[in-house]
Amino acid sequence: MRDLVCRDNEMTIKERVPLLLTTPEVLQAVGLIDDMGKARFVVQQESQQITVELNPVAGPRPNRDNWALGQRFSKLPGWMDSRDRLASPTPLWLKEPENYFWFEYLADSRTIYVQFNEVANKEDETVADFAKRVFTFVETHAVDRFVLDLRWNTGGNNYLNKPLLLGIIKSPKIDSAGFLTLHALRALFNSLDGIKVHVVRTTTSTLARTIIPRSNLRKS
Repeated sequence: MRDLVCRDNEMTIKERVPLLLTTPEVLQAVGLIDDMGKARFVVQQESQQITVELNPVAGPRPNRDNWALGQRFSKLPGWMDSRDRLASPTPLWLKEPENYFWFEYLADSRTIYVQFNEVANKEDETVADFAKRVFTFVETHAVDRFVLDLRWNTGGNNYLNKPLLLGIIKSPKIDSAGFLTLHALRALFNSLDGIKVHVVRTTTSTLARTIIPRSNLRKS
């Protein structure tokens, strides 16, 4: 299956192979099943093996989700989701994974949480306008922490990153020790490494809980 995955690194294979293993067309193409109308799976739980036969059902692709069931943990109408049984609220990083970019202010900790999921303009707002709105909010409100979450970002037009990057660099409030936290995944596309590496190299902020492959931080 790994040869079927378009990837920039090994972690993308781990992310996408489970989706391919549940796609009937793919299973038939590689010779794992003969009939796309059913597939047999053997699941092992501790020492017990359970064999189940599954039939495919439609998996509608939500708007702004590149992968129907995998990449952004989208909820599908009519499908069971384990998160629906949880009493706790949905964590911020799973709140709006299909939204290209958005932010929320957490008043109790005076934190601004920015999720940047796609390097592309939306129909009703550009990345530049979004960046302006974010940094205007930072400068006009009591903010002690700035969280930039790139975990769902699959890249895009890197030329659009400039307003967001420059806004971080130019803000004395954000570009200070302990203020900025950057979240990223090992499966991050190289096309997005630009903003990640530039933030690391050009700011004095302390970055916490950041997953950045060392190979991407070598100085040229």
